[in-house]
Amino acid sequence: MKPVTVKDSERESVRTLFDAIARDYDAYRPGYPDVLSADIVRLSAIPAGGRILEVGCGTGQATLRFAQFGYKILAVEMGESMAAFAREKMRDFPYVEIVTAKFEDWEPGVRTFDLLISATAFHWIAPRIGYPTAAQVLKRGGAIAIFSNIRPRPFTGYFARVQSVSRSAAGHQGSE
Repeated sequence: MKPVTVKDSERESVRTLFDAIARDYDAYRPGYPDVLSADIVRLSAIPAGGRILEVGCGTGQATLRFAQFGYKILAVEMGESMAAFAREKMRDFPYVEIVTAKFEDWEPGVRTFDLLISATAFHWIAPRIGYPTAAQVLKRGGAIAIFSNIRPRPFTGYFARVQSVSRSAAGHQGSE
């Protein structure tokens, strides 16, 4: 499978597309299996009551899984609609905070985290910014978990239609 690459010039226009359709995104985007979040917790050795930073929480699909484990979560989401949707989904989890900001512009201050997670979002962050910021905010011995859904190639059925709509909305014929 060829890795998806996003040019800096395309990054900004493409990464904002989903915010306009937050409710549909949440309804139709494939989620993440429970076993994945359990494996991340186990492999990261995050302590009970640990702190998680989530980069690009979208509508909170992955956030919900980690919130159910009882972790304190700070999620940074640039899309206003996506963040609002995630806040509504997390209303029963007072230890989850959703901040509306671009990760590149977000100021962590002195906060540190046991685990950084990013579900199908970290590829939108320029590597020269994302990885150094992750290293800055992780506690010594902290872990990073970057994960995503795998879509079949060549695209067929639902996935072909999503690609068509995505390309049309972005105004180009490039990849995701």
